[in-house]
Amino acid sequence: TGGRRWAALPVAALVLLALAVGLRPFTTPAPPPAVSELVAQHQVYSRMDVPAEIVSTDQAAVAGWLEKRVRFAVPVPDFSPAGIRLIGARLSALSDREMAYLLYEKDRQLVSLFAFPRRGVTLPSGGWIDVGDSSFYVTKVRGVEVVLWVQGDLAYAVVSPLSRETLLECALTVRRLARTPSRSGA
Repeated sequence: TGGRRWAALPVAALVLLALAVGLRPFTTPAPPPAVSELVAQHQVYSRMDVPAEIVSTDQAAVAGWLEKRVRFAVPVPDFSPAGIRLIGARLSALSDREMAYLLYEKDRQLVSLFAFPRRGVTLPSGGWIDVGDSSFYVTKVRGVEVVLWVQGDLAYAVVSPLSRETLLECALTVRRLARTPSRSGA
């Protein structure tokens, strides 16, 4: 009888090992603090009736408003071909750094576009994918997709419950606009 107990130990160890390995894909590492903060801001503003400080669908008006308030150029893209409409902008902060926050909407879902100086902000080290000649950090946090990228001295993030593919299309549009000298993206 003592031999049977000893024989059961390796089986039990294998079962525990299989469970540990099997459960591993279901545990995801915590997102970096900056990503968590962006998601939290998106979720707070998505519950507000009027989350924008400037409410306007006019790209030039929103770009002009931002130009007077932040120290960096912020493209104001037109996502209307994808059915995503501009609703306005606001000032925000990420880890006590100024941040421009553009608000869009599709099917009553908020689409948040953040732009902020990347200096001093710890960006994710893993989870980056290449799309064409660009790299994007992509993840899903608390039910919303996040697409983040760096361009020059700025970092950008698009946060929304919309599909990852839609947000990547938005990110590629912003990348193209940020390469042009026009602040309004026009």
